[in-house]
Amino acid sequence: MVRERLLSVMLCLVFVMTMFPFSAAAESDHFVTEGDEQVISVSEDVYGEEDSDIDSGNYEDEQDNSEDVYEEQGNEGNDMDNRIVDNSLDDTDTSDELPIPLPTPAGVNRMQMMATEDNGEDSPISEDPPIYGVSDIKTSYEFAEITGYFEVHVPEEGDEEEYYTYCEVGFTPIIEEGEIPFYIANGLYGPEAVFTIRDSDIYERATVDLEDINIEKLDLVEADEPRIIYEEYDPWFYFIIFEVDFYSKKVPNELIGTLRTEVQVYDSPYLCIEVDYEGQISAYDDYDVYWAKYIKEDIWNSTVQVTVTRETDDQVKREPVEGVLTNIYYYWGRQSSNNNKPYCIFRPTDRWETTNTDGIATFTIGSGDFLIDREIGVVAPALYGKLVIGLGQNDLYDLSQYYTYPDLKDFEGIIEVKVVNTAGEPLEGRTVQFWGGAKYDDVLSNGGTTNEEGIAEIRYPYNTTSEDRTELTMTELPTFELKWNLTQVIDNPSRIVKGHNAPLYLSPEIKVSEGYFKNPYTEIKGVKIQVYDVDHPEKTLIETPPMAFKEKYDPQRDIILRGSHRAYIKISPEDLAGKHLGIRAVVRNKDEGVRDKEQVRGYIEDPVSSHQLYEPKK
Repeated sequence: MVRERLLSVMLCLVFVMTMFPFSAAAESDHFVTEGDEQVISVSEDVYGEEDSDIDSGNYEDEQDNSEDVYEEQGNEGNDMDNRIVDNSLDDTDTSDELPIPLPTPAGVNRMQMMATEDNGEDSPISEDPPIYGVSDIKTSYEFAEITGYFEVHVPEEGDEEEYYTYCEVGFTPIIEEGEIPFYIANGLYGPEAVFTIRDSDIYERATVDLEDINIEKLDLVEADEPRIIYEEYDPWFYFIIFEVDFYSKKVPNELIGTLRTEVQVYDSPYLCIEVDYEGQISAYDDYDVYWAKYIKEDIWNSTVQVTVTRETDDQVKREPVEGVLTNIYYYWGRQSSNNNKPYCIFRPTDRWETTNTDGIATFTIGSGDFLIDREIGVVAPALYGKLVIGLGQNDLYDLSQYYTYPDLKDFEGIIEVKVVNTAGEPLEGRTVQFWGGAKYDDVLSNGGTTNEEGIAEIRYPYNTTSEDRTELTMTELPTFELKWNLTQVIDNPSRIVKGHNAPLYLSPEIKVSEGYFKNPYTEIKGVKIQVYDVDHPEKTLIETPPMAFKEKYDPQRDIILRGSHRAYIKISPEDLAGKHLGIRAVVRNKDEGVRDKEQVRGYIEDPVSSHQLYEPKK
């Protein structure tokens, strides 16, 4: 008896060793060999094509077809770790199915996934993501049957001798019928992942029918109640684990093994908007804006309102863009190992909508109960620039200089800006900003500050990797300090005489703001002085010919010289009394791309809003 028992055990060991192609075995987390710590799992496709009974002793076909194999058994066969068969749905071979963007070839498990990421090879993906129509949305699903083999110990009974045999078992995971739909497609870890919304009952609908549990040798093995386990994995998906314990009927309470599988459930869809603008289709992805901006609403019953805008020459304003073809789709899953392509797409319609006069295109899915708003920025008609200088006195005039470069609307790269004064001297510490053009994000502008050579290098848009370069020059115009004066025989008389033979002058003191020139005695030429109505500043009442002024003046020589420190503008007493007047200095700008060819560089208002005229008696 002992000799026969020993012979039986040796034959079993020889059989198991001949069945183990260790170098080609798929990885799993249930069996480890001492040599290479390789993890072995049983895959459902290993046994899917087997027709012969293992107990019959016909093993040659099984050797050829098997990549994942039996759990190795110890002499006693009682090690619990060797009695769990993890037959995950992600191990199914889908080589004949429609190609879907995958992070790795179908049929690998999680450990193989990591190995694939490390080998530096590109994953096989389709040229374009698949489009799943409404007809593919499911409300229930029956997964492929999960099968495995367990060793069964049959003790001596009556005239029957003790022996060991193998029993094939299996079950079919299902998601029961329900109102909330879902997709079945390739996921991160396999070909039968579930794709649905955040507020779903997929886990509650997951089950295994007792009638769908298959046991090859019902006289030896019985199944316990199935277990459905929820396992959180990361913010984008979770696992539903299906487990069934199998017990020996011959040995009370003896667990012969656990058959388990897991289904990946994606419940965090993102929205992507496609825009056909100026003949180029671009995708605007929520993931690019903020990785956690997944859709929490019911995408099956949503209204998506897309507003297409673009930046304008006004730095803080956008304008709607009419006539832009727009489409949308929802998607799940995005990994660098998948070349940043989604695993599953829900495209509600193939119809492209055109934005209206308000730049809006609307898509209604199902009942449309949940409103989702998105604003999409497209390329502006030009690249816009600003030399930041600040505001003038009393904040009436923005002294910053604005530029428009239509030829640079599509530029991406490094902008080298040199800021100089009218004498061509470099100006350090000046702030330059750009917006519009190829930039259409929420960042108001890209900016930089000039160095001692007057140069600022600005990468535009801020996240571009392009090394293309372009050079621009901005001439900072001088600003002026003005002091109000009236002259009628004397400066600032106590009263203005009407009809007096002595003429009346507006005679402001004007000088260039300190620090503009290296030589403060340098003259600024071509400065026009304008008199205007403060209540209607767009109207110019008087404008002088071009004049010259200095940052400093020589009081011994130039104190009253026209064009060096003071300007004298003749005006009638009636005009002074009838209007609230102001004086402003205007300079011409000859820079390429400058928006305003003439710009106000300083101003002063009459401190008295109205004047009483004195008319002498005759």
